[in-house]
Parts: sequence; C-alpha cells; structure tokens
Amino acid sequence: MEQMNTFGNRAWDAQIPKEERLEAFKQVIAHPHLIAVEQAVHEAIRETGGALLIFACGPTGVGKTIMKNHVIRQERAPILSLSARPPLNGSFAWKDFLQSGILALEHLSIGRKIALSAGNNEEGIHSVQPREALAKHKPLNRATDMDLRISLETAMKRRHPAAVIIDDAQYLGRVSGGRQLQNQVDCLKSLAEITETVHVLIGTYELLQLHYVSAQAVGRSVVIHFPRYGSSDEELSQFKAVLRSFQELLPFEEETNILLKHWEFCYERSLGCVGTLYDMLVRAVHAALWADEKRFSEKYLRRYALSEAACYAMIHEIYEAEREMAFRPASTELRQMLGLAPHAVMSQEVSDTRQRPVLRVKEHTMLFVAQFESHKNELPYIHQFDHDDNVLEYYDQPPFIKLSYILQQWERAGRRVAFNYMLNFFLIKKDAVGCREFRRSESLCSVSMNSTCSCRN
Repeated sequence: MEQMNTFGNRAWDAQIPKEERLEAFKQVIAHPHLIAVEQAVHEAIRETGGALLIFACGPTGVGKTIMKNHVIRQERAPILSLSARPPLNGSFAWKDFLQSGILALEHLSIGRKIALSAGNNEEGIHSVQPREALAKHKPLNRATDMDLRISLETAMKRRHPAAVIIDDAQYLGRVSGGRQLQNQVDCLKSLAEITETVHVLIGTYELLQLHYVSAQAVGRSVVIHFPRYGSSDEELSQFKAVLRSFQELLPFEEETNILLKHWEFCYERSLGCVGTLYDMLVRAVHAALWADEKRFSEKYLRRYALSEAACYAMIHEIYEAEREMAFRPASTELRQMLGLAPHAVMSQEVSDTRQRPVLRVKEHTMLFVAQFESHKNELPYIHQFDHDDNVLEYYDQPPFIKLSYILQQWERAGRRVAFNYMLNFFLIKKDAVGCREFRRSESLCSVSMNSTCSCRN
C-alpha cells in the first residue's frame, strides 16, 4: 500500500504534541480500488469517446470525496469542482447550483483549482463561501434561471475547464416525478455538449437512477464503479494490507498488532469501505491520544466503531445496489433481439473495477446461457445441473424472495427483520421446484448474522 506521507521515527512519538501526532496519522492510503477508480476518471476526462457524462458511484464511506480531491490535484488543466446540495423542500434548486458555478468560474484561472462548496477547505483547493460571494454579486440573485444558465455556459466556454466535477450528485435526482428526472439529465447533457466539457458526477448508488433514466442517457455516458472490498480471498488480502498500513501509522510509543489481530471486526464495522474505516480509526486514535495512552487498545477500536444496527442498515442498502449493478441479462436475449444466433463458446467478462470474473457457459439442454461469479462455488453446480437428467430447466438470478430473520445475538437479539433477497439459481426438476444458493460457510454466516431465518414467497 502506498502512503501519501511518512510519519517519521517512532522513537520520537512521545515528544511530538498530540495534535501533530493525530495529523500525522490522518493521511490517505492509496489502495488498489482508489488507484483504479482515479485512473478510470482521468482516462474518461482526457478521452471522452463521445461520453460527456461520467457517473462515478459507490457506497457511502468508500472514499469518493478523497478520490475527487486526488483527481483535481493531479489533473494538469484546471477543473471546476462543485457540490450538489439537497433541496430544503421540493425539488433540486438549479438556481443555487448555477450561481455556484458562475461564482467559482470567476475565480478559476490556469493552474488554480477552485471548489465551491459548504465548508470543504481541503488543502490545495480554495473554497469560496456562497453567501460571502453572492453579497458581492447581487445581480445574480435577481437573474432568472435561464439567464444564469446562459451565463454559466458563456463563462465555461471562456475559461475552458478540463472537466466539471459534481460531488454528492445524487441530489440532482431529488425531484417529484419521472419526467422531471429526465429533465435533470437532459439539462446536464445539454450543458456538457454546449460547453464541450466533461461532467463527472460523483455520488452514492442513488446516482444510477439518473444514468438509467433513458436509452440516450445510457448511450452517451459512462459508469465508473467505486466498490468496497468484498469477501473474496484476494480482496480480503487487499483490505488487510490497508489495515497494515494504518497500523504502521498509529502514533503511539508502543507498537501493536491490534488492527490485524481484529481484522474481521474492522471489516465488519467498515463493511469493506476504506473511508468508513478511516473515520472510525481517526476517532479512536484521537480518544486514545487525549487519554495519554502509550498503546492503542481494542477498547478504543470497539468504542468508536459503527454500531451493528448502523452497519446492518448500510449493508442492506449496499447489497441491493451491488446486486442491481451485477445483474445483466443473458447475452442470448440481446442476440435474439438482433436476429443473431446464440454464442456456442465460453467467454469471460469483467463486470467492474473489482475484477471479479463473470463467465457465461453454453448449456446443452437450453437455448440460453447461465451467469455465475464464482469458479469454486457456482460453476461446479452449473455443470452438475447441466448433466443431471432430473433437472429440466434452471435460471440464474431469479426474482427476489422475502427473507425473515429473528436475530439471536448482539444488541438486536430477538428482533425480526425482513428484506428481499436474490438467490443464485431457480431450478425446475422432474420431482421438485425451488431456489438454490451457493456460498462458502463463512459467507453464509455473514449474511444470516447467526440468525434463524425462514423464506416466504
């Protein structure tokens, strides 16, 4: 793992003030997912290929704002960075957004990058506060939305920023109806085309509703997924490497192996999101330093971690979004609509920046292909289905079923929770019909949360 800075000689830790020791710990770890997404964004900015809208999305706490700041600093040409704000009531406020863009562009010059947002004073990025700036530009308050739109387009043509980056862009989708959602995307696409400037929209998975609002939006845009670290052996190894980097930076007199020793707890309470892990560790390290601790201990790690209830709510939302992003119809459906014959050979595809293989295998009993993501879990059973005379048909990614859990442990013990869940396969046999799920035992435990569950149609 690459570290952005170095802390220095650990023998001198005790002589350094607490504030400096904490700041030394608060540095960014350049991990594989962050590097891959940054590179993808840079490539999309430098060569659009006709796609002027870039949707960079990922779960809360994955590190999207960190990625944005890195891209702004590393890009040679000036970049206009804005933040979309949630509406106080009703729909997204375009007038405030356009005013912000105009004011930021007035300060934008070659070699200088400006982010206009509320209280986001990152090092190397000048922040202009809207109220202070608007006081000097009173005519903007009286301008119509169309006047502001034309003014922003003119200013962007004059300044020629390399790109416009909009953080928290999911708030652009806060509108009252589907037609208005289409209008939001049309306005962004029009602004990007008229100014010939790439617009990078960064946000949570909620941002995807803007991408899929129409075929035109899909065809003229690119989606870059910033994923959390999953539970595969490779990604868990990468997550542990991140923990090792943070552990080496712990600013205490005595060294410890606390983070790697409790890596499962760190993974559970961060959900594999490095940004969430970072925030959790900063809070814990701050408390330990101000308590004059010589060694970082487990009690601070657990005290300042997210609660299990919070993690459960977050992973439910993340899981549904990941399922939606991973879903893709069988390739034969597209080929049939185009009038082409189905593939008869095995092919390999890569679904996202996590580099997880998604293979499609020609079935000899059916006229379409089955999708699977695991060589060790799902592939052997596909071959078994394919050669089992008792299996008449089988389908991957069937419709959701409702799972109902009675939690047995932790602070939520005894509570019933329910949510929709997509199993791996739906089988039609000569003597039975049902769904099948194939996971490793430890993965099943993480899904079930050590609970008793029942399935309901």
